[in-house]
Amino acid sequence: MILPKSIMIVEDEHSIQEYLKKGLNALKIQELECFSNGYDVLDSLKNKKPDLILMDISLNGAMDGIQLAKKILQRFTIPIIFITAYGDDETFEELLEISPYGFVQKPFTLHDLKKTLLLGYRRFLSEKREEEKKVYSKYTVINSEYTYSHEKRTLYKNKNEVKLNSKEQKLIDMLVHEIDSVVTYNQLIPSIWNKYPIAESSLRTLVYSIRKKMPTLPLVSYSKMGYSLRVE
Repeated sequence: MILPKSIMIVEDEHSIQEYLKKGLNALKIQELECFSNGYDVLDSLKNKKPDLILMDISLNGAMDGIQLAKKILQRFTIPIIFITAYGDDETFEELLEISPYGFVQKPFTLHDLKKTLLLGYRRFLSEKREEEKKVYSKYTVINSEYTYSHEKRTLYKNKNEVKLNSKEQKLIDMLVHEIDSVVTYNQLIPSIWNKYPIAESSLRTLVYSIRKKMPTLPLVSYSKMGYSLRVE
């Protein structure tokens, strides 16, 4: 059972705040904060972000829960589940515009709340993993120091761009695309120099310059065959 570790409760009725805290504590969620005003919520989020927000639509102050949620989602990626006493179509359409991770309608039971939390938070984690996969697919992680951006065709060391000349960049690009595999002299030389024949010593000199510049890059030689980058 996967539940958020910390929840922000945004509810203007004290009795419901207490009811929610009691129920969430029973689910072993100990990190709880309660607010009844949108501006207090925004101030709090500057310093600390919860795993999930339980948001009532009706709040104290000028902002209602839907307006507050829009402001939050402009700045942060936090799943929001709405608590509402409203069942009209207009309110429901407003909620759909911001794609909430669920809603519970007053009056509700703790069982209703638990099911909504489980479904909403699982959906959020699933979407987060998919986004991370998309980002990760744009990069190859070589080791703890080096990553390569396929989109920018750029090598990074500790998140700082490594300056490479055109031949160094071509060599690294080819090795990264065949990571953990041997790329032969016959593959490398024509692609890097765009002409043939070129002495293998030219390739060895190029590899030497890269190793001198980046001694911790796992660039491996295979005698009479070629080179590879090893994932560590």
